[in-house]
Amino acid sequence: VRWVNDIVLEGAKLGGVLLRSWSQGTLLTEALLGLGLDVEQVPEVEPDRYVPQVAALRSFVRADLSCTLAGVARAVLFTLRARLDALCTGHYDALLDDYRRRCTVLGRPVAIHEDAPEGREVARGRVAGITDDLALRLDGREEPVRGGRLIEIQDAANGGEGSS
Repeated sequence: VRWVNDIVLEGAKLGGVLLRSWSQGTLLTEALLGLGLDVEQVPEVEPDRYVPQVAALRSFVRADLSCTLAGVARAVLFTLRARLDALCTGHYDALLDDYRRRCTVLGRPVAIHEDAPEGREVARGRVAGITDDLALRLDGREEPVRGGRLIEIQDAANGGEGSS
């Protein structure tokens, strides 16, 4: 996972997650989840500063193993159900710890831009941590970053950008 919604494997984006939620006070009342995952074919996507490389899950599976949309959908739905059960039974901390373990940007230099195609840079630094509400803590920045488009910086010494 690349903060917050990209699904990344070996530096290539495989898909993304969108979530919209509604609450009343501190009570979550509704949630809408969308998941896009490139399973069998690599999409034709023009690389840009936010998504320099794309791939399909099939590219990472041994040739003798099955990797179909139906099989992946079953596995994803099974896992989502288990995660929802964990969330509903109060295991938020375990889910958050798992998210942090899988997050590819922890400890890496990043730039955060406004959420627009050519949005200006609003923050830059090494990702020191992820808060409980999934905001990024950047070294040298007091306030966490709660939104924007993330770019991983390859070479912090010369300012080169790109995803790993």
